[in-house]
Formats: sequence, C-alpha cells, structure tokens
Amino acid sequence: AGTLRYLLSANPFLARSLRARYARWTMKRFTPFDGLIDPRPEGLAGLAEHQLDRRSFSATALQDFAACPYRFVLRSVHRLSPREEPEELEYIDPMSRGSLIHDVHFELLTQLRAEGRLPITRDSLTGARDTMHATLDAVARRYADELVPAIPRVWNDAIEAMRTDLGEWLRRMAEEARWVPHRFELSFGLKGRHGRDEHSTDEPALLDCGIRLRGSIDLIERDDDGHLRVTDYK
Repeated sequence: AGTLRYLLSANPFLARSLRARYARWTMKRFTPFDGLIDPRPEGLAGLAEHQLDRRSFSATALQDFAACPYRFVLRSVHRLSPREEPEELEYIDPMSRGSLIHDVHFELLTQLRAEGRLPITRDSLTGARDTMHATLDAVARRYADELVPAIPRVWNDAIEAMRTDLGEWLRRMAEEARWVPHRFELSFGLKGRHGRDEHSTDEPALLDCGIRLRGSIDLIERDDDGHLRVTDYK
C-alpha cells in the first residue's frame, strides 16, 4: 500500500533492491540481506577455497585481514579495486617509480653478479656507477615508451632524481662490502612472474601456523659468517 507501490512491479531489480534496503534498515537481527548469514552448502563450498590455509596470500592481504576482514574479502576474494581512469602521465606515480627502481636494481645486480663484480667495494664503486647509469637509461627508455609521459622535462627530472638515489644506494653498499648480494627479487608463490631471481619458486611459503604466503623479497645479503640480511626497498 502507498503512493510508491508501483515501483515494486515496475522493475524486478528495483523491487529486489527496495526489499533488501527495507530489510537491512528495519530488521532487528542479521538476515541474508546483510550478507552471507547461515549460508547454504553451496555458499560454504565457495568460501572453502579462500580459507587462509587453502590458498596463498600476500603479506598486504594478511594485513588487510588483520585490520578489516571485510576489506580483505573485497580485495583478495572478490578482487575488487578502484576503477582505473586513463589519463596523460605528467609525472611518475609512486607505483611506476617503484617498479622502475626495482627493475634497475634487479638488472644491475644481475649483470654485476654475472661479471663477478659483487660485492661492490670502494675500489669498484666508480665502475658500478657507470653500469648503473647505463642500466637506468635503458630501463627508463622502456618505461617511457610504455607510459608516454606528457611532459618530457618533468619525466627527465624524475629520472635524474632516481639517478641520485641509486648513486647513494651504491655508495652505502660499498661502505658495507662485507654484505654480499645473495638473492634479489626472490619471489615465492608468484607463478609465471618474469624478471626475478633464478632461485625463485612458484610454490608459496608455508608458515608454521598453516598460512601460505606469497610475495617477493627485494634483496637478501650474506656475509662471510653465513648471516643473512633482508632488505625491503622503500
């Protein structure tokens, strides 16, 4: 009864939406309109494969689970994410900048290891910097071809800022020459990923608690005593 009664017969989807909103706003208890309440066997079967001990998750996904299980479900189970809006690139966004630097790290260390130039010492620092400059130029050209920056001057300034950061990174490595780069971009549980350490594995890491973890370690260094140091670039 009521003036808007016709809306329930005007469109079946609208009718279902109105009934769902009414149930959520007026019911004093949780109902299926609020989510997966008292699920049927089919619903439980759909969730079973996403249990923490059944499939691998990234450290970021587990952080979402600890902070907000609902956000975890939206991102890691339903794979929902903000819609990407195509736009001209005027500056390097943080994600692209991070990916570019990671590629430079990996390609540079891979070449230095293949040429027997690790660890980097104060005596070999100049040569390592020359190799870094060439590697950065090559990687930056690839990214520029893909991203097509709108303002070349802004892009070039950002690349030069990265060059300064990478030079400082090499200088600090030379000051701690006892730490030898052992593994870099070492991934686990990321099937089909390219541009990674040759010792990477498609299998996730199984934690003692039963959780299967997937991800990538930026750098693992080793000293003469066998100690390991793990670095995550930020």
